[in-house]
Amino acid sequence: MFAPPNPAGVAALNKGKSRLPGKNYGSAVGSLSKYYSNFARDAMPPTIRSGDQLRFIEGAFLHVKFTNPDFNSSTIRNGTHLGLVMPEGVHRKLYTMLEMLMQADADPNLYNGKHYTAPICTSANLSGQGSITELEKAIEFGEAREIPLFVSHNNMNDEKGSFPIFSFNGEKVSILRKGPGLNRIRQQFPPEFQFIE
Repeated sequence: MFAPPNPAGVAALNKGKSRLPGKNYGSAVGSLSKYYSNFARDAMPPTIRSGDQLRFIEGAFLHVKFTNPDFNSSTIRNGTHLGLVMPEGVHRKLYTMLEMLMQADADPNLYNGKHYTAPICTSANLSGQGSITELEKAIEFGEAREIPLFVSHNNMNDEKGSFPIFSFNGEKVSILRKGPGLNRIRQQFPPEFQFIE
């Protein structure tokens, strides 16, 4: 599910999920350069100098430092944010357009004063319940929760589950959640990254 990055969007996702307390929303990343421009200065190793260099992580979440560690909001926990990097092609184009359309509605307070316009996102399920991995069940969930738009594509991966999450701390990378495409994505990492098991 996705919504505008503002209090109304947060309220809509909270309602759609019956959100439990202590949870945060990620963002659906269209523009890699805009996403990268919001990283804290020391979030990535010095060899990563632009958003375009993050293409290796398409189809996964990046858990990365955005701001100081004492800041928390609906989208930031302890200064970090999760961004789902959309695959190249129609999905990246769609979310890049949504970022442009949401510029006027984005609330910088969600990101400690940063004007980040990517739609906030979350899985289509009730908070605290397991992932929905079947298309029919996702549609049923959307109808039951009165979600007005459903986006899908014909190239649905045979692997089921939630997207993997990689946490970055300079050149050190931790896998916070395993998921579809994990091995493929891991093999695409530049050599300077060190995995912490």
